[in-house]
Amino acid sequence: MKPIQVLILACILLMNQSIHSQELNEWQGVELITDTISDNHNPFIINWDGLFIYWERSAPEATLICCKSLYNLQAEVDTVLFEPGVHFRNPRGLKLSPYQQLTYDAEFLLVYERWENDEGHVAYLKFYGDGTYSDPILISEEIVPMNSVFSRDGIGIVWMDDGRIMFSNLTNNAGFEQPVVVDSGNYRMPVITPTFYFACLAEIGDQTNLMTFSNGPEPQIEYEADTLFDLTTELNLGMNGNMSHISFGSIENQLYKAQIYRLETSTLTEIIYPEGVEKFFPSVMSLEVPVKKTYLPCMATFVSDTGDGKEIFADGFFTSPSTQNISNYQGTDTKPKLFYGATGFKEGIRVEMICVWESNRNNHCALAMNKIWMDIPGNTDEGDHVQKAFSIKPNPMSNSTTIEYTLKEKGEVSIQIYDQHGKLIDHLLNEEKAAGTHQVQWNGTTFNGKPVPAGVYLVKMETAGLSQTGKLIINK
Repeated sequence: MKPIQVLILACILLMNQSIHSQELNEWQGVELITDTISDNHNPFIINWDGLFIYWERSAPEATLICCKSLYNLQAEVDTVLFEPGVHFRNPRGLKLSPYQQLTYDAEFLLVYERWENDEGHVAYLKFYGDGTYSDPILISEEIVPMNSVFSRDGIGIVWMDDGRIMFSNLTNNAGFEQPVVVDSGNYRMPVITPTFYFACLAEIGDQTNLMTFSNGPEPQIEYEADTLFDLTTELNLGMNGNMSHISFGSIENQLYKAQIYRLETSTLTEIIYPEGVEKFFPSVMSLEVPVKKTYLPCMATFVSDTGDGKEIFADGFFTSPSTQNISNYQGTDTKPKLFYGATGFKEGIRVEMICVWESNRNNHCALAMNKIWMDIPGNTDEGDHVQKAFSIKPNPMSNSTTIEYTLKEKGEVSIQIYDQHGKLIDHLLNEEKAAGTHQVQWNGTTFNGKPVPAGVYLVKMETAGLSQTGKLIINK
């Protein structure tokens, strides 16, 4: 048996033991992934016969791409890319479908930036089943000097090039397509999505818009606020991640929020946390188990200033208490990223969620992580765990529409209508409702019965511990 096969077998055995031994729905404690005598940034986890983390690590006049197994943190660090005078940055992994694996003769692709003398390009390596890599393969030249590549499992990559968005889709058999160029002077933070080609932020007037691009250069405005920042999306598939959520921070009426937006339904969910507390770098992972129909996000993390330093908090929809400090370090922790880990089955479905972040230790940037096993019992369905996202039908509407929602338990419900600038124009409901499915209609008028013009409106529903917003279009 080859050494790598022995390591993989040991990791699988260790993983199966941890499924049964670790406490469910409890964070396991902080572990350092790297040393504290170098600077380490931009981690990305690949779930391939075990868990492997890639990141960039500083060296004198160079930047390396390194790799380590998360099941053996005491093992030596593997240097994947190093050249004197060259800076390799921003590693991202693309999983391949079974067909793509056969075509590419590779298990996954490792995408990265290569910088030398202020000139950079995007390239990738093939990772083979025997643990080796191919020679570098060029994707594109001349990118701006910033960590800009964002890749997604089996779909493609997106990056910034001198104020332009560059998008390249991964084909089944011929590498990456010729990049699609989207010009603008105000686009930023592009991320790959499955529902559309990509999403980004754009400054328009005194507002920040969340934009999506699907079938061409013309964008669709999904959401707008006073200020939006830290746009990100789910980073890896794990088992059955539905890849339909993106997350971002916002400032509205001088309040900081961390919000989750589901592209398929145009539904907005706010991470509930005490008012006035700053929330930065929100990151979200959702879970889609088709048999159980669990579709809402099950974990979100963000950075908040506790007074003793910036720390990492997690908000778990299946955990109690909901919001927890998972870094507990009186220093500066920032840029949390969520990834799927292992999966297991014992009286239901168990999924490992891993949060990795950058932590200032010994005046250097180290990588730290915390893990949690999420338990989704096997003898219940969607309604026993989470409240369904509400539906709006018809949408678009002309004369009236019906808002339908389901409560998992009795409680207060508030449903309000806002225009696209955030102005409250109608309050449909504010009362206690029994558990079950309910409906309320809106005929497209304001408080005083005046018809509203055609356009985009927001329907906001609030219940105990949950705030959701759906987009409604009126055509007349």
